[in-house]
Amino acid sequence: MGEVPLTLRQRALLEQDFDESVLPFKVDVVDWASTQHSFQEITKKSAKPL
Repeated sequence: MGEVPLTLRQRALLEQDFDESVLPFKVDVVDWASTQHSFQEITKKSAKPL
């Protein structure tokens, strides 16, 4: 959860990597730095570091 927004290239590569992974579920990529403060506060309550 970074403070600097992802570039379009970074986001595209990240989404592509998840799409090509063998994970048995879909991963939604959300650019933390681009979300509203209220969303960040809600998310912090249940976030688990990877």
